[in-house]
Amino acid sequence: MLKITKALGLRQVRMARHRSKTRRQFAAVYLAEGIAYLLPVFAIITIICLVSLAGKWDAQEAEATVDLCQEMQTIYQQSNGQYGWPTC
Repeated sequence: MLKITKALGLRQVRMARHRSKTRRQFAAVYLAEGIAYLLPVFAIITIICLVSLAGKWDAQEAEATVDLCQEMQTIYQQSNGQYGWPTC
């Protein structure tokens, strides 16, 4: 192999290797390259979706907290300060 590399040059050796691959080997290489390019794209899309869901859940929890706070203040006023929360 070393003699071939020196005699033909590195580019010609690569071309010889390229020619020796079968169509199935090329298909496997192209599939692997496609997955390698698409995997980060899918990861970014997944992260964006998860951040969006987290924001949605946070907004829902904030609404529930406001409702609970208002309910507890109403209970505090109705019970003359015995139950509930004076402020939130």
